Amino acid sequence: MRVTYFTNLYPAVSHTFVRRELEALELMGYAVQRLSLRTAPGLTHPRDVFEAGQTTAMLRLAWPRMAIHMLSCFVRRPSACVRCWVFGLRLRARTGTGLLKMLAYLLEAMVLCELCRAHGSRLLRVHFGGNGAVIARLARRMGGPAYAVAYHGPEEFEEPGRWDIAGTVAESAFVTAISEHACEAVRRASPRAIWDKIHIVPCGVGEPFLRPEPLPGPGRRMLCVVARLTARKGLGLLIEAMADEVVSGADLGLEVIGDGELMEELISAVEKRGLGERVSFRGALGEERVRETMIASHGLVLPSLREGLPVVLMEAMGLGRPVIASRVDGVPELVEDGLHGWLVPPGDREALAGALRVFAHCDAGTLGAMGMEASRQVRERHDIACAARRLDGVIRASIGPACDAPAASGGGWIQSRAPAGGALNTGGPHDS
Repeated sequence: MRVTYFTNLYPAVSHTFVRRELEALELMGYAVQRLSLRTAPGLTHPRDVFEAGQTTAMLRLAWPRMAIHMLSCFVRRPSACVRCWVFGLRLRARTGTGLLKMLAYLLEAMVLCELCRAHGSRLLRVHFGGNGAVIARLARRMGGPAYAVAYHGPEEFEEPGRWDIAGTVAESAFVTAISEHACEAVRRASPRAIWDKIHIVPCGVGEPFLRPEPLPGPGRRMLCVVARLTARKGLGLLIEAMADEVVSGADLGLEVIGDGELMEELISAVEKRGLGERVSFRGALGEERVRETMIASHGLVLPSLREGLPVVLMEAMGLGRPVIASRVDGVPELVEDGLHGWLVPPGDREALAGALRVFAHCDAGTLGAMGMEASRQVRERHDIACAARRLDGVIRASIGPACDAPAASGGGWIQSRAPAGGALNTGGPHDS
């Protein structure tokens, strides 16, 4: 079956769950076209660089080529295009979208429609229910393929009216949610009559993150955090809580993986609280380095104020690491307090410090047992191969069985890099 994956930003270090999903479908025989509005700057990891070469970033197309796509779309279905433009302007008024932004969406939808037609796509798969979902919906009205949106949260659910979730679900072939929490949010925004279009398909991790590794030996208790350095991730609170416990005698260390606008502010906070010898900032890293850092740590901490269902938690747990995380959104579906680690209320410095204290003084046997339970949880619920099979079932039930030629070999990293007869690896760089 020929499908198109379309996202606002791809490839990107923080969006490797998209690549894992589409690569898993490719292994099942799907021919996947990769489209995005733009690609992330400064990609260095080989997997990301390879994906960038396979991806058409629509906003980087030459204007003459974009104009040809738009004209072709209009010539093929002029009435549908006119009706869609009228619909788009009405949708703009209903959702509060700016006029120029909606005009851009409509033009991008025309280009998207033609690129999907050239590929022969029967389904347009969109991750996140924001502008990409709007563009896919407009492209469908212009004669493009059926679409399926993957809702992650929390951003899409903060203003469901802005993205017209109800209308998007109603006109879709189906939509998916990455967790029960996300599924309930989509249902709340949609009429009961269309709930049968909403399915739970979780994000997953590949084999490199599904093998539990022994915990480091005795000595300083090391934590790592993998996140974009933004206010939503709660890293300033983590530094304060860690300083509280270090003053109280806890021997803790922290490796910070990620980049973002708060980098300088967080480094300054670490120095101010005398944690310079205990906290290291590593910047954004690729899969292998992230995995190495997780293995060198006794656990992972993620004190976010809002989250969907973070893939970095799955990665660390799959490697046998207990986690300290905020009790927000879909996280409690993955982490059971006291079994896989510790859950704390978001924004609660005292509770976070208490979890750090217990972690620092917990005996190695208990940490190891938590890590093994965490790994079992991820293997059972978040193996990317299982998630892809679930998605495949939903696609075939909604679109019908495949009727086109099998995917050509060599279309993606896995096909082009796997040795003949060797094991296929569906892992990828870290998600933050």
